[in-house]
Amino acid sequence: MEQILIPWLLAAVPLLGALLGFAVWSQPEKLKAWSVTVTLASLLAVIVSFFRLTGPPRDSSSSCSFHWPPASRSWDSRCTGTIVWHGS
Repeated sequence: MEQILIPWLLAAVPLLGALLGFAVWSQPEKLKAWSVTVTLASLLAVIVSFFRLTGPPRDSSSSCSFHWPPASRSWDSRCTGTIVWHGS
């Protein structure tokens, strides 16, 4: 359940802070204090999510490969990436 709610929390804190910031838009000092408060709350949410979300199981293996810079120097070439997850 946490794995579903934490990403929503990380998005909701700054978005709600920005929306509620319109209430004090005409008062620069209060808006400044509100912006600092929302920034600290967002940082706290990121730190909490770092400790709450689980990583991959220790017995699983993963590999990641990215091709950069592109083999050809033309502007229409794209950066490609592949992430392969092995395990449960």
